[in-house]
Amino acid sequence: MRETFDDFLRRLKRRRRWFLVVEICAFALIFARLSFLQFIEDERYSLLSQRNCVRFIPILPQRGDICDKNGKILATNAGSYRLFLENPLKKRLEHVLTFLHQELALSEAPIARLREESLKKPCLSLMLVRDGLSWEEVSRLAFLQPIWPELYVTLGYSRAYPYDEVFGHVTGYVGLPEAHSATSADAQDIAQGSSLLLKHPDYRTGKTGLERTFNSTLLGKAGFRKVEVNAAGKVIRQLELSLAEAGTSLKTTLDADLQAFAYALLKPYKVASCVIIEVPSGAVRCLVSVPSYSPMDLSQGKSSSWQKVLHDPNHSLLHRAIAGQYPPASPFKIVTALAALEAGIVSPKETVFCPGYFELGNHKFHCWNKFGHGAINLAEAICKSCDVYFFSLAGRLGIDRIATMAQRLGFGELTGISLYGEKKGLVPSRSWKFLSRQEKWSPSDTILVSVGQGPVLATPLQLATFIAHIANKGMRVHPTLIEDVMPPLEDMGFRPETIAFLQRTLIEVCTTGTGRRARPDNPAILVAGKTGTAQVRSISSQDRASGKTDTRQRPWNERDHSLFVGYAPADDPRYALAIIVEHGGKGGEVAASLAKDLFEKLLTDAHEEKKTHAPPL
Repeated sequence: MRETFDDFLRRLKRRRRWFLVVEICAFALIFARLSFLQFIEDERYSLLSQRNCVRFIPILPQRGDICDKNGKILATNAGSYRLFLENPLKKRLEHVLTFLHQELALSEAPIARLREESLKKPCLSLMLVRDGLSWEEVSRLAFLQPIWPELYVTLGYSRAYPYDEVFGHVTGYVGLPEAHSATSADAQDIAQGSSLLLKHPDYRTGKTGLERTFNSTLLGKAGFRKVEVNAAGKVIRQLELSLAEAGTSLKTTLDADLQAFAYALLKPYKVASCVIIEVPSGAVRCLVSVPSYSPMDLSQGKSSSWQKVLHDPNHSLLHRAIAGQYPPASPFKIVTALAALEAGIVSPKETVFCPGYFELGNHKFHCWNKFGHGAINLAEAICKSCDVYFFSLAGRLGIDRIATMAQRLGFGELTGISLYGEKKGLVPSRSWKFLSRQEKWSPSDTILVSVGQGPVLATPLQLATFIAHIANKGMRVHPTLIEDVMPPLEDMGFRPETIAFLQRTLIEVCTTGTGRRARPDNPAILVAGKTGTAQVRSISSQDRASGKTDTRQRPWNERDHSLFVGYAPADDPRYALAIIVEHGGKGGEVAASLAKDLFEKLLTDAHEEKKTHAPPL
C-alpha cells in the first residue's frame, strides 16, 4: 500500500520530536559539564593555567670551602664559562649541532651525547654542551647569539682542589646526582633545593670523602627565579627573585703541609697508607692513602681519568687509611699482652724459652728468628718481637679474652670518623668461625690471632687509634676530622701499672729493639712504638728446607706487609701514628724508617709552632 502525504507528514513530525529530545539532552549534558568546570573545577584549572605561564628557575648556591686546621684551602670553587643548549625541535637540533661541530670543533662523542640527551629531556630544557670555554670562544658565541638563540653562555663554578691527589681520598669529589623520578616542584621545593635543582645540568653532589659526608652543609641553600613565559617558552618578565645562600665552609683538623710531606714520602712505594692522630684530642692531622687519584679530574668527568682509576690494578679509588683491612701482625701482640696482664695470667718477669719454634700436636709454629731467643720475659718478647712467647701465652689466655680485649681497644668496630666508606676490620671469635665457615674454633687459630695473623684484620686508622689509647695512659681517644670537636675523655679502665709497663716497653722497642730505625737522630727525643711484618703467604716446609725464607725473593704481590705503630715524644705523647706499606717487607726496616722521617717532621713543626706562639719577653 502506498504511503499517503498525510502519513509522511506524521512520520516526519515524530522524527523531529525525537531529534528535538536528543538535541535538548545533548545541550543539557554540555551545560552541566560547563557548569561543573566553571563553578566546581575553577580553582584547579586556574592554577594549571598559571603554572603553564609561570616557571621557576633554580639558582645554584656555591659550595662551601674545605680547609685544613690553618685555613689552607683543600677544596674550593673556580669560575669557568659554560655553554648550554636549550633543547630545540629535532630539525633545529641538527643545525645547531652542525654549527657547534664547525665553530667549537665539537667531536662526535659529545654530539652523540647531546642527541641522546635531547630525546630524554623535554623541549626547552637545558643541556650542558661544554665547560671551560676560552674568552675568544665566549666572545664569538656572544656575537652569534641572535642567530643561535638556543645557545646560552653563563659563568659557572667548578670544584677545584689545590692539593689535588694529595687529599684525593679525604676531600673526595663531586659528580652528577643519581637519577630522580620527580618531574615537577613548586617554589618551596626549589627554595629547599629539591627536584628541579637536582635536574639542573650544573648541579653537582658529593660522591665520596668529606664532599659526601658533609654534602648538605657544603651545598648551602638554593635560590630561584619566578618568571613568566610565553607559549614558546621564552621568558617575558621576572616575577620574583630569591637569591641562593652559599654553603658553609668546613674547617678540618688536617695539616696540609704534613699531609703533603707524608704523601711525598709514601708515593715511591706502590701501595701504602699513613694515619697521624694528635693525643689526646683525637684530631686527625694526616690521612694518606697511596695510590691516590685526582678529584678534579673525576669531578669534571674526564673519561681518561675514570678509565685509569677503574682499571688500576692497585685500586687507587680505595681509601686504604680507613678502608684497607690488613693483618695487624706484631702490633697486635700489645693487645695479647694487655689481655694477659689485666687477667693476671702472666707477670712481666715470667720467662718462656724460645727455641725458634712452638709445637702444637704435630705442627710447628715458627718464630721469625729461626735460631730462637732463648729464655725471654714479656718485655723482651715485645722488644724483640718473639713469636714463641705469645704462642705459649695464647693457649693459657684463650681466644675469648683476646677478642674481648681487641674489641675494648676499638678493633672490629667503626671509629666514627666523619668519612664515608670506613671499614670495621675483623676480630675473629668462636661464633664468627662457626657462622662464616661452619667450622669449630681450634687452638691453632688462637695461636695465629695472638700475633696478629690469621683472620684478624684492622685498618690503619684503627691501629693509630689503638696506639693513641696507650699513649694517652689508657684514656680513650676519639679520632675526629672536624676542628673544635673533642669528645669528653673516657677512662678505659686499665690498671695504671699495666699501661706504665707497656709504655716503658714500647720505648725500649725503639731504643734497643726492632724499632730502632724509628728513632730520630736527636738522642734527646724519645719515641715509642712497635714494628710489624704481616705475612701475605706463609712460608712452607719446602721453603724452609731450601732456605727460601726471605720474602723479598718472591714476586712483589707475595711479599710481607711492613707495619709500624708508635707515638712521640714518648715522655709527653703528642702524636700517634700508624704506617702500612703493602708488600714492603720487614716492619723494622721500611715502615720504621718512614716513621723516623715523620716523627722528625712532626716534632720540628711542633717546636717551630711553640716558638711562634711563645709570649714576648
